[in-house]
Amino acid sequence: SSKLLPPVIFLIDMINISDSTKNFIKNEILGKHLILAWGPSEDIRRLQLCGLLDGGGERNEKNEASKSSGKDNGGKSSNDNTNPDPPVPPNFLDLQLFFSDPRRLTPSLMATVTEQLDGRQLNKLVRTSNWDRRPLRPVQMNYAAEDASILFPLGEIAVEKVKNYESLKKS
Repeated sequence: SSKLLPPVIFLIDMINISDSTKNFIKNEILGKHLILAWGPSEDIRRLQLCGLLDGGGERNEKNEASKSSGKDNGGKSSNDNTNPDPPVPPNFLDLQLFFSDPRRLTPSLMATVTEQLDGRQLNKLVRTSNWDRRPLRPVQMNYAAEDASILFPLGEIAVEKVKNYESLKKS
C-alpha cells in the first residue's frame, strides 16, 4: 500500500496575505493538490474572502461584520439561512463526512476521532477563540499546526478505505 507524502504544513496569515503568496497558493497548492479539511465551510469562506477561491470576493469590513460572530464560535460564519455553506471544491476531501456515522444526527468531532485514533486531545478553548484578531497568539498558531497535522493520518485512512472499497467493487 502506498503512503501519502510526509506532511508539510504552512501557516499563512490570510488577513495580511501578499499578492505573490496569494498567487503561489492559488496556482501551486489549491489548484493542484488534494486539500484535506474537516468541515471545510469556514476554510472555504475565508479562502473566498481573501480571493483565493472564487465566490466570495475580496475581504471588506461589511462582509466580516456580517459573517463573523466573534468569540463564541471562533469567528466561524453563522449557520443561518442567509449564509448557506459554500460549495466544496472537487479537490477538497471533507474528512468530517468520511468519519461521521450516518446513523447519528450530528457530525463527528475531530477531537473525538483524534482521541480514539491516537489519544491526542485538542484544546477546545483555543478552537473557539477569536481567530480574526491579530496577531494570533502563539497558542493559536500551535493549535492551527496541530489541527492541520491531524488531517494527514486521517487522510491516509480515508484514502486507504476508498482504495479497499474500489478493489472490492472490481472483484
